[in-house]
Amino acid sequence: MQNVLFLDIETNPKSKSVDYGAVFNGQELHARNTAKLEQWIKEAKYICGHNIIAHDIPELIKKLGSSIFQNKKYVDTLLWSPLLFVKRPNHKLTKGYRIVNPSEVNNPLSDCKLTEDYLIKELNRFNDLSDAEKSIYYTLLKDQPSFNAFFDLVGFSNNDVEKTSIDELLRKTVCSNVRLERFIEKNSIELSYVFTLLKLGDKDAVLPPWVQHKFPEAERILNQIRFNACDDTNCSYCQNQLNPKKALQEYFNYSDFRKFEESRVVSLQEQAVRAGLTRESFVAVFPTGGGKSLTFQLPALMRGSCTRHLTVVISPLISLMKDQVDNLRDRFGITRAVAINGLLSPLERQEAFEMVSDGRADLLYLSPESLRSPSIYRLILSRSIGRFVIDEAHCFSSWGQDFRVDYLFIADFIKKIEKEKNSYQIPVSCFTATAKPQVIKDIKFYFEDRLGLELNEYITSKGRTNLSYEVVNVEDADRKMAHLLPILETCEKPVIIYASRTKRVEEIAGLINEAGFDATFFMAN
Repeated sequence: MQNVLFLDIETNPKSKSVDYGAVFNGQELHARNTAKLEQWIKEAKYICGHNIIAHDIPELIKKLGSSIFQNKKYVDTLLWSPLLFVKRPNHKLTKGYRIVNPSEVNNPLSDCKLTEDYLIKELNRFNDLSDAEKSIYYTLLKDQPSFNAFFDLVGFSNNDVEKTSIDELLRKTVCSNVRLERFIEKNSIELSYVFTLLKLGDKDAVLPPWVQHKFPEAERILNQIRFNACDDTNCSYCQNQLNPKKALQEYFNYSDFRKFEESRVVSLQEQAVRAGLTRESFVAVFPTGGGKSLTFQLPALMRGSCTRHLTVVISPLISLMKDQVDNLRDRFGITRAVAINGLLSPLERQEAFEMVSDGRADLLYLSPESLRSPSIYRLILSRSIGRFVIDEAHCFSSWGQDFRVDYLFIADFIKKIEKEKNSYQIPVSCFTATAKPQVIKDIKFYFEDRLGLELNEYITSKGRTNLSYEVVNVEDADRKMAHLLPILETCEKPVIIYASRTKRVEEIAGLINEAGFDATFFMAN
């Protein structure tokens, strides 16, 4: 490729030695000094590399000064990769020589050759785009110094095709009251990455982790144009895509939300769902069996469909995670939820990780203990996070009967994610079936103190009318069994028996089987 200098710099962090690689007009360079490289820089019209603008050029300016780079045009293949190959799992340069021999050090000359090959692929991919897509990329990026040389190199200008506005292509897929012009003026690079994602119309496509980190405003734009419902009844996008009652029918085949108290005009469940569709953080107290799970599942599915954001659900009960994921799949045909826990086989765990990382999952269930796992941390970093949901939130409070120390690590984890991703503050929802006033205070204080989040309350006073309770005082284990077996004989439906220790669970199941009943055991450890 004539007049294009491909260069790459490798620095040894231990020895501080620098390795230079370059390809220019058919000539190759691999050296520890810059004598020949300086000459090629002066002769070249274009300078190309993978991440060259953020890394290689600043390093060379430190050594050679800035004057040698005046009037040079830069082509960074990393910046263009997410625009042209959005479904790639990552946008690092694929170094085949290191796949064959992972211990081999980076070779800057080999990387230059790989970059030249990749640039050719990018140029061909751009030429394959529709005229409308080319026109929009040109409009958004022609005045950006990090991007405009690419159009010169590929030989494209808007004079070659009929001009198309991004508003024309996206209008039916975003809120009609959004002014895209203000993003074009202030955030044209971020908008170009958002446009790339939306034009695919693929629910599995996600903003690449590198884009999330380098251009965090892209996430905010995606939220503002796709997940910020307006009140305009003439906006077909918001009326269809962000209408919770329509989504309730679509996903769960329910015509209306559940009401706990008939006096409420808008049910508490619907209020909490609508709060979950905004950036509001809140604590909700619903009775068990009162549609608590649907209250966070529905907003998560809607958010995933519109913005490809992941909702992370933290639950202390492995059996509950499995039950919710299985219920979504078997009862409603919803396959975009996944749980990662210790019950998974290595192959199941790998599949679950892939579902999250490649965008096939909108809901991820985790235990609080798993937040300490480096692999879980990296996995969550790979996705845009829409909301953290804390189920069984009474576990935060030492006043609750199920206090879990690992719950106190949740805020540190969220803060770490926000910092690493340069992210806005991620909203949090806390759900519990029952909680004393002091427990609610503890939950709210924890998030305000640790994350600066003020949690609103959605609390029903309606109790469970389908449960009755009896406490029987029994002194020892043998007498408990003697009292239990007659009860089982009178039961016509399946029974769940809880015990405090895993060994005792297995013993009880064995004794029940010996007594002529069918029983099995499950330990969530």
